[in-house]
Amino acid sequence: LIQIITQLKQTGAKDAVIAIDDFAVADSDLSRNARQLVECFAHQLYRFQVLKSKAEQAKDKPPALQKITLLVQQRQSVATVQTAIDQGQAIAKGKNLARTLGNWPGNLCHPAYLAHEAKNLAKQHSKLTTQVLGEKQMRALGMNALWFVWLGGADVSPKAANNNRSQAVLGRCCSIMDWTALKRGSPRFRILLR
Repeated sequence: LIQIITQLKQTGAKDAVIAIDDFAVADSDLSRNARQLVECFAHQLYRFQVLKSKAEQAKDKPPALQKITLLVQQRQSVATVQTAIDQGQAIAKGKNLARTLGNWPGNLCHPAYLAHEAKNLAKQHSKLTTQVLGEKQMRALGMNALWFVWLGGADVSPKAANNNRSQAVLGRCCSIMDWTALKRGSPRFRILLR
C-alpha cells in the first residue's frame, strides 16, 4: 500500500480509483482491507506544517490527491466497505491528532494546553468525556511520576503549581477530527460498483 500511495503522490494525480476486491491479504477480509487502505492513505498524506517557515512549507506541499474511489464487485459489499471507510477515517483522524500534539514542542504543548484541547474535544464529541486532575487526585492515583514531570515543565513553576492545581490530563482521544489535515485537502473516499 505504501508503494501505491507514494507513486500516487509522485504523479500529482487528484483522483485515484482502486479495485479493493483485488487486494489479496492473508487472514483478512474486504472490510479490514478497506479500513487499512484508508488508514494508510491518511498516515502517508499527513503533514505537520504549522511551525515551518513559508519556504519550508512551499517545499513540502501537500499531495494533490483529493478523491479516492474504491471499486467493489458486489452490491452487497458497498455497505460493508462504507462502514470500513468510516472506521478507518475515524481511527486515522485520532492518530493524526496524536501525531499533531506530539509534533508540538513541550513549551507550547504543555499540560495546560492539553487540558484545554481535551475539554474542547469533549465539547465537540458527545461520547467523549474528559477529566482534568489536580495534584491531590494525581497523588491519590499514584501518578507521582507524571506529576513531577509536569512540575518540571516550562509552563509552570512549582510555586505556581501549588496555586493552580488543574493542569494534568487523563483520558483517551478516539475518533477525533484532525481539522488541520482536513483543511489541507485530505482525500475523500467513495465507493462504486465495477
